[in-house]
Amino acid sequence: MVYARMGRLNVRVPDGVRHSKIMPDGANLTFDLYEPFRPHPTGESHCIIFCPGIGNNSESPYIQSLVHHSQQLGYISVVLNHLGSLKKLPLTSPRIFTYGGTEELGAVRSEVERIHPGCHLILVGCSMGANIVVKYLGEDPAHQRGILAAVSVNQGYD
Repeated sequence: MVYARMGRLNVRVPDGVRHSKIMPDGANLTFDLYEPFRPHPTGESHCIIFCPGIGNNSESPYIQSLVHHSQQLGYISVVLNHLGSLKKLPLTSPRIFTYGGTEELGAVRSEVERIHPGCHLILVGCSMGANIVVKYLGEDPAHQRGILAAVSVNQGYD
């Protein structure tokens, strides 16, 4: 919705830091973290974790637009790069991402909480990534603790 409203804006490619975490099965999970351009208007730290749609990642134009606009509004932005979606990053395990699995989102959340303790977390899932966000929040009430808000954008199914 945001992308459609703003159109295909030519925003600069966000400049972030790629983080890696080796999962228990040997998969090399990556996520990109982008600092805000200015402090959040509340004076507190707010972080949006984006879970892209099928086959998308931090290099996808719509995700780059969302990150850029979030940075302008004072949000720390984090993008989960689904296993196997980055062309230049080889797989290190015999699997790719699945939309039934939430362990990667949970791992990214844990790393973000470690890097930015006390940050107010917002989860944003786009398309099939919205399924992951909603499933993650619903599978265990403990996952909901510490989440300020969650947004399901264009979720594939109910």
